[in-house]
Amino acid sequence: MTPINSLISDLELDKSLIDCLKNRDLEQKFFYTGEGADFYYQAYDHASNAIPVDFSTEDYYDLLVKQFKKKQHFALISLGCGDASNELSMLKKLQHDGYNFTYYAVDCSRQMLDLAVNNLSSLGINCQFLCADIIGKDFRDEIAQLTEDFDCRGFLFFGNTISSINQTNIIDSLYSVLKKNDLLFLDLRIRKSLDNYEDLQLFNFYAKYLQNQKMIHWLLSPLCNIGIDTNCGVLNLEMVKEKSVGAILFKFFFLFNKKSVIKLRNEVLHFLPEEKLELLNIRAYYPDILTNFFKEHGFKLIQSKIDQKIRHGFFVYQKS
Repeated sequence: MTPINSLISDLELDKSLIDCLKNRDLEQKFFYTGEGADFYYQAYDHASNAIPVDFSTEDYYDLLVKQFKKKQHFALISLGCGDASNELSMLKKLQHDGYNFTYYAVDCSRQMLDLAVNNLSSLGINCQFLCADIIGKDFRDEIAQLTEDFDCRGFLFFGNTISSINQTNIIDSLYSVLKKNDLLFLDLRIRKSLDNYEDLQLFNFYAKYLQNQKMIHWLLSPLCNIGIDTNCGVLNLEMVKEKSVGAILFKFFFLFNKKSVIKLRNEVLHFLPEEKLELLNIRAYYPDILTNFFKEHGFKLIQSKIDQKIRHGFFVYQKS
């Protein structure tokens, strides 16, 4: 069994959860603890909900490998790797083509990393697994030490994962983690245009989550895990424009219609009618504004591939 290096203790996780609940804003990581990881893959019908991209196909694979040379020893650090299924075919091809790399699977969910270990066990590649909060100083120090002897480093942020995190927080955190000339590969949902009709189409797409019983079960699972009676409210979805990053933000939240009281680690939390508990955030980006956002934060666009038909964008940025 490949060991998982954990930088997050159960006590720290519980304290973070309590803080999130007090602020009525649940961080993404709490959807993947316990059975949440399995619920996610049961709920996420990849045929209809995921961005259908195979990163081992020529177009996407070439965008990645042209940034590296076979004689180089490079590190691929996957941020929010999940079960590593997004990268699996790409890693197989890199190995087949003789590239010298080590893959670092990073996720804040131990359960997700257990799935990643299982998925990668038969590949025979050099890989390490790190359970960490990617915006924390502990992760920044650990990944710097682990990768200090590599010729170059590439950070993978696949599955539109970056879209679920506060954008100013994650961009400043990435700037602190990445060194000059490090590469950042982003896989994102995009907006075809900035008009309201396009945004309404995207809203209708995500509104279907509220009609999918498996998706509802997954969205409500963190509440059930902490003892909130889900009959005390209803799931809702709202849409917000974030002009600075060119994003349309879809916010899933739980609206209480009855009082609910829970106890966690000797703290009592009260939720009253009409209060909102924010759950899942998903963003779709307009590419030109996104690229300017990264430019203003010290990252230059090296290459990109846009597929308007499936609203998918693949971007390669380099830290200046």
